[in-house]
Amino acid sequence: MKIAVFCSIIFASLLNFSCRQNVESSPNSSNSSYEKLVDVTRPTPTPEKFEKKQIYEELENPGRFSNFKEDELKTSFNFQGFSIKKDVVIKSDGIDSPKTGIIDAVLSKKGKQLARFDGVYHPLGNEMSFGLYPFLGGTEKQLLVYDEQLHYEHDWIVRLTPKFEVIFNNEDFDIFNGFAVLDINNDGIFEITAGKSASLTYMFPRNSEKAVQTIFKYDSKSGKYLPATHLFSEFVLDGLEKEGFAEQLRNFNERKEKSLPEFLQIFMKYVYAGKEAEAWKFFDETEIDLSKPQPLSEKSETKQQMKEHIKVDLNKDPIYIFIKADVKNKN
Repeated sequence: MKIAVFCSIIFASLLNFSCRQNVESSPNSSNSSYEKLVDVTRPTPTPEKFEKKQIYEELENPGRFSNFKEDELKTSFNFQGFSIKKDVVIKSDGIDSPKTGIIDAVLSKKGKQLARFDGVYHPLGNEMSFGLYPFLGGTEKQLLVYDEQLHYEHDWIVRLTPKFEVIFNNEDFDIFNGFAVLDINNDGIFEITAGKSASLTYMFPRNSEKAVQTIFKYDSKSGKYLPATHLFSEFVLDGLEKEGFAEQLRNFNERKEKSLPEFLQIFMKYVYAGKEAEAWKFFDETEIDLSKPQPLSEKSETKQQMKEHIKVDLNKDPIYIFIKADVKNKN
């Protein structure tokens, strides 16, 4: 089984466990300010016709370089006048880590190198896969290259004509898992959606982490896929969970113990939906137990210290930076 499939199963399982778990509600609990917030921000339900789909099995001219026995003799693939070759580089991420042959993929045309897609170090190695898909609609197809490891995937989408250019790189947005496509505005050009950790720089056990759905839309002026979570806020708010956002928020409010991972997930949904004012209102009105260090954290924080911590993290977050600038330019 491909690592990509295995990673998708693991990631989906974690999201289902962490984001779709049943919560206990107290019928006697109420908070008028929260209820008002819920009513104001209730999103339009996501239309069923916008179902996400994985495209890995639909790629044209698929190829893979790996250390699996069936791939040992595969060193290059040719398509449409381009060549993509395997290059094994000995890498290590530290003194105590074993040196391992990591696969890079080198794209060239007529002998001229266009790009090197670097594989990231893992002691068990990696696999580099690729294929063509019409992300931008029409008959023209773009090249997808993806580096796979356990709990990690690096994706590049490359436009080959009329000139070579990388139009999407998930790591530019601090996303490290696979993605899906959907056509939200029905214009024939696919949007990209991927789950992103909502933890900021807080550290939690893997089974406690929460994710936020992100959306990227192709921008013809820049020739890039750019963050569009604020343009399709209902997708971000409803996100990866079974329940809608209003229900998720209400259930969180009715809990006696409010965990920081769940709080950050709701907070970041507001932020990525372009509702930063609502995010900080939610922050100010939420009581979280900060009397002891959070899991895997070095020290506890006061509410004010937490606010400053989050602000610092946001100002380093590429999706937030783009949304803030885009909203400002449009106002």
